[in-house]
Amino acid sequence: STQPNQDLTKGENDVLTAIAFNRGENYIYTGSARGQVMRSKDGGKNWTNVTIGLPDRFIKSIVIDQNNAETVFVTVSGFGSGHVFKTTD
Repeated sequence: STQPNQDLTKGENDVLTAIAFNRGENYIYTGSARGQVMRSKDGGKNWTNVTIGLPDRFIKSIVIDQNNAETVFVTVSGFGSGHVFKTTD
């Protein structure tokens, strides 16, 4: 977990490039230019790094299944890896 005011990126010159939320479940996901994905299950009070398994690439978009906030799709840019990733947990 991180504090609500803590950087959700990898720091330095990294910036947020994607954000998605599921209003009914209070889930928020953010993605950064340097490839970090963070998740909050409580409307942004606490954050968990969920980058494991993703390539170190620019996060282009994040989509949450509005019927199941545990199902998420992430798209990344770049070469040498897949570009669309899905998780169900």
